[in-house]
Amino acid sequence: MPKTIPVSEFVRNFGLYRMRAQREVIVVTSHGQITGYFIGPVDYEDFLRFQESRRAAAAAERSEDQPQAHHGASEDPPEAYPETIGDTTDALGPDGIEKSSEQR
Repeated sequence: MPKTIPVSEFVRNFGLYRMRAQREVIVVTSHGQITGYFIGPVDYEDFLRFQESRRAAAAAERSEDQPQAHHGASEDPPEAYPETIGDTTDALGPDGIEKSSEQR
């Protein structure tokens, strides 16, 4: 069970809790509400590895859910076919910033 302490005690005894965080999670509260968790570097590295594995699993699941591309389908970006995206030659000013409708 993580040790729960008020922020005032955490600040007063930071050195103690810095050492204790190497062995256990310290839950810091303010006015009875959790404001944060103080953990050691090993626990933090474990957390990062866990987080990355979750992201990888979610990405793999998303890629399995997406339909496969048709063979021979064009992978060209829309810019390769300007006739399909309309005439935008006057939409940008000389600085590359889009003009407002009043400036066109």
